[in-house]
Amino acid sequence: MPNYPTPLERRFSASLAGHNARLRRVEARTAGIDSGFPLAVLPAVIDSAYTGPGSGNPMAYVNGQAALSGPYAYLASYVPVAGDSVLLAPVGATRSYTIIGLSGPRPFQSFSSLANSWGFHAGGFFKYRLTGDNELQLVGSNLNPGTATDGTAIVASGGLPAAYRPAGTRFVPAWCDRLAAYSGISEAAGLAVLSTGEIDCYGVSGSASRFDFSCTLPLAA
Repeated sequence: MPNYPTPLERRFSASLAGHNARLRRVEARTAGIDSGFPLAVLPAVIDSAYTGPGSGNPMAYVNGQAALSGPYAYLASYVPVAGDSVLLAPVGATRSYTIIGLSGPRPFQSFSSLANSWGFHAGGFFKYRLTGDNELQLVGSNLNPGTATDGTAIVASGGLPAAYRPAGTRFVPAWCDRLAAYSGISEAAGLAVLSTGEIDCYGVSGSASRFDFSCTLPLAA
């Protein structure tokens, strides 16, 4: 039986259908660019009037613009705070942006007073901040121990603001000096940072007179 070639009109129709299918795939992949929507990670600063997650998603000044835009959704691993410098990433077909986290560390905040008779020697401090990797950084020096029983709160519940609290308890190494003046004889101790914002002491002996620590710990579980 003779094998005749496919009629020209059928070959043309099949070729045209293939071209149309490829064109639709290309258009789907470039829709964001064609719309004028920029597909880049952009810097932004959260509105200084933002009062926290309870007030919804934040507005922000994006890429140096003078006017606020948004509101912008944010990743669950990040808790937005007024004035934060953040990064926004484009979200595919929705043609919108999502806040993915800090673009750099927040400024250090300080505890001006402590709990359960803990305090500061001259020049002492207890500071905290979030890093650009959304981790909590704690730095303390020259703390004067008060009640030293394991589990004693040196910063009461609610001490760390919500945006700085870990998902679960984190333990932090610390060092104690035994004498009123630095003796060079130190003993290991530690802190427990709770999800409530409370910070407790552990392993502090009754002879300890100065307490120091520096650490970075993850907030996520």
